[in-house]
Amino acid sequence: MFSNFAPCTTLFALVIFLLSTLGAVLRYRQWLEDPAASTNPLVFLITVPGFAGKHLWTFLTAPFMETNLTTFLGSMVVMLVFGTRLERVWGSREFLKFVAIVAVGSNLAGCSVYLIEYALTKNTFYLYESKLNGMVGLAMGFLIGLMQLDPEMMIQPFPINLSVRIKNLPGALLGLSNLYFVVFEAQSQKSLIEFSWMISWIYLRFFRIYANGRRGDQSEGFSFSVFFPEFIRPVINKISSIVFNIFVSIGFCKPASRKNFSNDTSNEDSELSLLPLPGSRSADDISMAETGNFRNHVEVGKDSPQLVHDPVTENNTNVTISTAKDYRR
Repeated sequence: MFSNFAPCTTLFALVIFLLSTLGAVLRYRQWLEDPAASTNPLVFLITVPGFAGKHLWTFLTAPFMETNLTTFLGSMVVMLVFGTRLERVWGSREFLKFVAIVAVGSNLAGCSVYLIEYALTKNTFYLYESKLNGMVGLAMGFLIGLMQLDPEMMIQPFPINLSVRIKNLPGALLGLSNLYFVVFEAQSQKSLIEFSWMISWIYLRFFRIYANGRRGDQSEGFSFSVFFPEFIRPVINKISSIVFNIFVSIGFCKPASRKNFSNDTSNEDSELSLLPLPGSRSADDISMAETGNFRNHVEVGKDSPQLVHDPVTENNTNVTISTAKDYRR
């Protein structure tokens, strides 16, 4: 059943299943013993700010812990489909590193926000009633990773003839999280999504070491402004340039060299010939296509979303991943 999925992705899916099942058993057991109990039986599995200092391992378990059937099924699909895609392109080691950075980082950041709110308001709600858990943050991270690989890739999230470009999904998820926060005051989901967005983009943009040995992806096609509508991008570019220069001045980032975007590739021994041009596909995308590390196809169950490079797929029951030739178009 799981032979079509990447190994680490399959392992994470199993962890989601086991932790979520354990959580359901613990809640059911508490309900049987005391239906009126107000204590949370999951404080050892999810991140609760007031207990996080004692239960540090929850920063690892909480991202894979779902508390209802809908989010559980969604997390399994996201992990198996999107995770397999990324793991087979990046490799298992880099995929594990990315998951750890985004999952733990977003939970730490979200927990810190609750602690700050408690320090400002002295309201114990932020300590003991708030909680962080679930795959929604990692889902955003996966979207950023897929967007970097190919922003024009199409996805069919439902078994209907409706395709959406992957580059439009991070913004849509951010908008939905803010709307959900306004309507239902769901701060946890909003925090996980927004922090995962920032952490995954910053890591891939500035710190990840790619297959050609270069650190970061400085291509214009993966700039911060691409997450925003066209009309506001000039303003975002100016603001992000100011912030970037500040980070460079304090040593957080390395300055971008203009020669990285040179069109002169006459020197075949130069590393410049490996660097992407502005607006081109990312360095990892190019190098993986050239070395033939892409799997031609990844087939998953018929109920899973479809990843396609054209609005019409050859077979509506499979997920089709492009070959290296597709990336050279």
